[in-house]
Amino acid sequence: MSEKAVALTGSESALVVAALFALAEWPFTNAKAKSLIGADKSAGERLSEVLSARWTRLLEGAGLWNRGSAWTPELIARRAALRPALTLGATEIPIAATALEAVSEEFSGDWEEFCTVAPGALQWYPLGPQDVSTLAGRLKAVLPG
Repeated sequence: MSEKAVALTGSESALVVAALFALAEWPFTNAKAKSLIGADKSAGERLSEVLSARWTRLLEGAGLWNRGSAWTPELIARRAALRPALTLGATEIPIAATALEAVSEEFSGDWEEFCTVAPGALQWYPLGPQDVSTLAGRLKAVLPG
């Protein structure tokens, strides 16, 4: 059996990094979101650090890291268009999918709040609330069973 991997676009990479950040840092209050997280909280914290560092290195390598400069919609548009961006390995996919599902539940109906919670000027990416559940579904589709 070969190991599954999922290649993400720049926008999807930013969304996964933001969802994992929320999983690690946000005090989820929605009952369904909390039940989804369960034991994945500590795994999510570790993966958040790992993927955030990989995303930063990828952006630095592409000349899209904004060290010390202002975030702009133009910078975010270039990041969103980045291909290839992050690739999630088989052990990362279920945790990322859980983070996205939990975010979808917790911030259902309040995309602006999620954009405020998540670092990285998420509001400037060509993303919306539906993209969270769509990407979670895409990740879950490659999981066994």
